[in-house]
Amino acid sequence: GVLDPGRLAVLCSYSAHFSIRHAARMMGLGEGRLVMAPVDERGRIDVGRLEAMVESPRPERDIFCLVATAGTTSTGAVDPIGPIAELCQTQDIWFHVDGAYGLAYSLLPEWKPLFAGIELADSICWDPHKQLSIPIPNSVLFVRDGEDFGRMALHSDYFNREGEVEPNPGLKSPPSTRPFAALPLVTSLRQQGLARVRERLAAPLRAIRSLAEYLDEQADVDLCHWPDTGILCFRIRPEGVTAGELDRVQEFVYRRIMAAGQRSISMTRLDGRTVLRVVAISPAVTAEALRETIADVRRVAAEYSGQVS
Repeated sequence: GVLDPGRLAVLCSYSAHFSIRHAARMMGLGEGRLVMAPVDERGRIDVGRLEAMVESPRPERDIFCLVATAGTTSTGAVDPIGPIAELCQTQDIWFHVDGAYGLAYSLLPEWKPLFAGIELADSICWDPHKQLSIPIPNSVLFVRDGEDFGRMALHSDYFNREGEVEPNPGLKSPPSTRPFAALPLVTSLRQQGLARVRERLAAPLRAIRSLAEYLDEQADVDLCHWPDTGILCFRIRPEGVTAGELDRVQEFVYRRIMAAGQRSISMTRLDGRTVLRVVAISPAVTAEALRETIADVRRVAAEYSGQVS
C-alpha cells in the first residue's frame, strides 16, 4: 500500500537508541527519514507534542512506524507507552517498543505501571543478556500478531519449502542458519524461578532510588532526572569551580575514576551538558556501594578544584 517509498518516515525520540539509525540505514530509508520527537524533563517522549507531529499531515512524509523506548540508554526512562499506543492505533501506524534494556522490569509489580499499554504494541524487542546474565547473543522479538512473522519468511525449492509443518525459526528472521539461542534463557528461567528473577531485578532498582533520594539532598550535586529504572545521571559541582568549567569537571572525574579501575562510572550528554551516569544492573549492587562511588566522585572533583585554584 505504499505509493511513494521516498516519503516513508520513522518517528522516535531524541533519546532513542542509535540502533534505530542502523535500522533506517539497513531498510534503505537513510537517517534523513528519521523524525525526532521531543522529550520531557524526565527524558520521555512528550505525548502532547508528539500528537501534533503525528496528526498534522506533511506533504513530504508518511510516518509508518513509531518507536517508543522502555528504558532509554542515557537515563533509563520509559516512554508513556499506553498513550502512544492509542495514538498509533488511531493513525494506523506500526508501534514498536524498544525494551532491550527495560522490558524485564515489567515483571516487577512496583514498576509494572510504567509499562501500561505494552500489550498494544505491534512488536517489542528485549535483551535478556542485560539483567538476567544470559550469554550474548540472546535477544527476543515479540509480535502481537504471530502472522506478522510471515512478513520475513522466504521459501526455496530445497529448503524452507512452503507447506512444511516442522518448526523452523529460519522463517521468522533473516538468518536461516542460527544457534539455539533460546536454550540459555529457558534454562536460566526454569532454574531460578520467577520469584528469584524478580528479587534479582528489584535489588539494583531500589539501590538507585535510594541513591537518587540521597543525591537530591546534596548541595554539591545536581540531579538530572528522577530514575524510572536503574540508571541515574547527575553533575558534581565542587567548590571554587565556575559554571563554564562544569563539563570539564565531569570529564575529569570520569576519566580519573575509570583509570583507577576500582569503580565503574560512565558519562553522557543531556540537554547539551556533560553528565556523570551510574548504572545498576547486578543484584549485588547496594545503596551503600553507590554512596561510596559518590564519595570517590567528590574526592576526584576536589582534586580538580585544587588544580584550578
